[in-house]
Amino acid sequence: IEVSTDNLKDGSDQKVHVSISTVDEHGNPSTVTHDHMVHIDLHAEATITIDDVTADNTLNHAELNMAKQIITGTVDGDAKVHDVVSLEINGYKFTGEVLTLGNGKLGYQIPVNSSAFSDNQGHQDKYVNIKATVTSHDAVDNEVTATSSHNVHIDNYAENQVHIGTVAGDNVINIKEFSANGGMTPITGTVTGADAKVGDTVILKLDGVAVMQGAVITLAGGGLGFSFPVNTHMLMTHPQITVSVTSTDVAGNSVTHSETKTISSDMYTQSHITIDGVTADNVINIKESTDNNGKTTISGSVSGDAKEHDTVELVIDGHPYSGEVVKLANGGLGYHIPVDTQNLVNDPVIHASIHTTDNHGNEATATAERTVGLDLNASASIGIDTVAGDDIISKAESEL
Repeated sequence: IEVSTDNLKDGSDQKVHVSISTVDEHGNPSTVTHDHMVHIDLHAEATITIDDVTADNTLNHAELNMAKQIITGTVDGDAKVHDVVSLEINGYKFTGEVLTLGNGKLGYQIPVNSSAFSDNQGHQDKYVNIKATVTSHDAVDNEVTATSSHNVHIDNYAENQVHIGTVAGDNVINIKEFSANGGMTPITGTVTGADAKVGDTVILKLDGVAVMQGAVITLAGGGLGFSFPVNTHMLMTHPQITVSVTSTDVAGNSVTHSETKTISSDMYTQSHITIDGVTADNVINIKESTDNNGKTTISGSVSGDAKEHDTVELVIDGHPYSGEVVKLANGGLGYHIPVDTQNLVNDPVIHASIHTTDNHGNEATATAERTVGLDLNASASIGIDTVAGDDIISKAESEL
């Protein structure tokens, strides 16, 4: 007998009442009834979950380089062992079976290709979705399909940068700096980047050989950096400096950034000074001693590391004079300093000196000395020769 199912309520218990009436061959009527309870089950139930792929649910560069990742999760409801679980990642599909996890739980463990998440090329910071599906049947063969999705973070790179600061003020070690600070030169610099942090490892190499290891520190200005005290003599003999900083981000990616700088040294400076003749013959005569209102200009040349505006000092008869280095007409450098001529007359020795500092801070003093001749007195005499051999003119001599 077909009956309508319109009134069947899922999950309910329905009573089926059946009766039959009959008449036997002798005409006796009879009615028999029977009641039967029927349970209505029109659907199956199932759930599926997806666990975090890693402890931090992030796949870093090293993890993406692995051949496989194991995707795990749980199933419940009418799901049972051997039911099929399907995974879809970026269009790639993988399948496995429901298995017993222990503690009365069911789940799955399905290996998938790490490349399904990312090709691990270049810098990648994104999310990839996993879709999991399980299809199950209950005891009365109702079918159910449960799905779940889960986003996985892809982060395959870390960032940092290192910069070596200027060494010794100009990247050149001069003679003073060679012996300063107890013979040590500080190598300092800054560290930046989103993943750089205090405590990151810093390696210092000289000419490619690791000589010191330190850590990233907080600088006085609040940024990050490093500082190494390096033997100055070693630095001069191995002038190529390389600093490397290794940082690891929260996803476990490591990055090492390096910078190289080559310094130089300049231990010497040179300067020279000359003194020209004070007159055409380097001798002061009586007239010259009073010319130019009693002034004589002392001139000369300078060379080496001397430069315009350096100071030239003269000392004459204990009296100091000074002037600046100027460009001469011939393109060279020199000086012109007026002095009191009387001081030259009193002591005709000129002492000249110049103190110079080269571009790298080395200092030098050059000196020169010149003696000036003096001729302040003129003398003259006249004589008359003997006349006529005996100073007596004879008659004959008078007629000559």
